[in-house]
Amino acid sequence: MTAIFSYKQKVGELKEYVKKNTGLVVHINTEAYPVVISFFKKGTEQLNLFDRHVEDEDKGKTPGLQFIFYEKMEIKTQDDFGVSEEVFNKLKTLAKEVNRLYLNAFCEQVRDKIAHATTDARVSLSAVVRITEEIFGGEDE
Repeated sequence: MTAIFSYKQKVGELKEYVKKNTGLVVHINTEAYPVVISFFKKGTEQLNLFDRHVEDEDKGKTPGLQFIFYEKMEIKTQDDFGVSEEVFNKLKTLAKEVNRLYLNAFCEQVRDKIAHATTDARVSLSAVVRITEEIFGGEDE
């Protein structure tokens, strides 16, 4: 089983849980760092088509509930947003797992792109790998 398949399965599980157990809609933003998983009350998600997890400047509130995955997870909610503790904990657990699997899938895709790249592209991608190794250090360190 590939990492991307595991990621997509977990996203499906999260969406199915949300659909069956809440009055919410989920949006997963992986277009930039950090990964943001947002939950909107049904009927309000269309107001946030261009949302990039930016707070509403007038009210200082975020849409519904958001899990923002920096080094440590950040949680934001609207003042009037409420779910049971059981549902909140399940959403949090699933969101953490979606984020973990996304990171695995991302790394797998980068590795595969390097392996199948043309010579010119491989040189550029190899530079990314070298930079990453410089940042994180080698396995022997």
